[in-house]
Formats: sequence, structure tokens, C-alpha cells
Amino acid sequence: TGRPDWQAAAAFLAEYLDVLDLQGVLDYAELVHRAVLLAGRPDVAGQLAGQYDVVYVDEYQDTDPAQVRLLHALAGGGRTLLAFGDPDQSIYAFRGADVNGILDFPDTFPRADGSPAPVAVLR
Repeated sequence: TGRPDWQAAAAFLAEYLDVLDLQGVLDYAELVHRAVLLAGRPDVAGQLAGQYDVVYVDEYQDTDPAQVRLLHALAGGGRTLLAFGDPDQSIYAFRGADVNGILDFPDTFPRADGSPAPVAVLR
């Protein structure tokens, strides 16, 4: 956009990614991103679907958008996804987690017939 602050941020990010590549390491965000890309490949998706009947997630209230994309790749399309969480215990907002994620879960991961996923509240 021509803004000096955006240009500086882009240069920093490019250098950061270059350093990670040179060291042969991944940061957390890149690890999840690459897992999403891998799980989205038809050959890998088919293999994963054949290996797992259910995907379980604990502490779902702390998922971030990248993790939700990964869960869609692993268990989307009405496959069985069982998530546990407590919206009152969300602690990872600083990392991109959004408490609305657990509240929107039934619509984000609908059943195979398109209806919202069921919710059970344990007391």
C-alpha cells in the first residue's frame, strides 16, 4: 500500500520466515498452516478419514482460527468431531483464540445432514 509501517512489517516477516527456513524450523503458526495444507490434500484426507472414526478435541474454547481450519480439514463435512470446552475458561485470546468459537461450534461443524451439531452441558 506504500505505507512505510506496512512495508517495514512485510520486510520483517519475510526475513523472519527466511531465518526459520535457514534453520529448518517452524513456528507454531506455520506448523498449523502446513498441517492444514497437508490435511487438505485429497490423498492425505482420504487416508486420514480411513484411519480415524472420531476426532476428539479438549479445551475447544482455546482454539484459534488456524486450528479450526485444521479441524475442518480433519473432521469437516459431517464427520464425527467431539469437542469439550468451557467458555468461562478461555485464556488464549492473546494467541487468537475467540470464546465465540465454542459458542458457534454447532453451526461451524454441522452434522452430515447440515443440521447444527448437538450440544450437551455437563454440570
